[in-house]
Amino acid sequence: MNQEQTDLVIRNDGLVGEIVDGLEPRVHDVATRSALLAVGRIALIDCVQMYADGSSVPFASFARPHIQEAVAAAAADRRPHEPEARLGSEESSSDESTLAAAMKLTVPQLRRIRHRGQEPGWGRRY
Repeated sequence: MNQEQTDLVIRNDGLVGEIVDGLEPRVHDVATRSALLAVGRIALIDCVQMYADGSSVPFASFARPHIQEAVAAAAADRRPHEPEARLGSEESSSDESTLAAAMKLTVPQLRRIRHRGQEPGWGRRY
């Protein structure tokens, strides 16, 4: 990626947040929001690489539908789950793997943290 493409990603990062915020009624936890932001940013980078310099279409107009599609698909793939059932599962979704990598954790470590966060009383201050 050249410097112009990098600048285009940086200037349009807010577009990803705007699209994820548009899903807010369906995004209730921080982990899901973070995963959707990661998916949206990957789509943004893909769009930058596909975008033709000198195009008559502004970049944001070009990128928005691609990012919306990627984020909506990722949001649809995220289903409520039983923490005990997922904790031992060997399979991981791509957004779960992306989130774990971004947090410098393994997928099993991320699952243990999520499971612990769903235990009654965990994180409460008395």
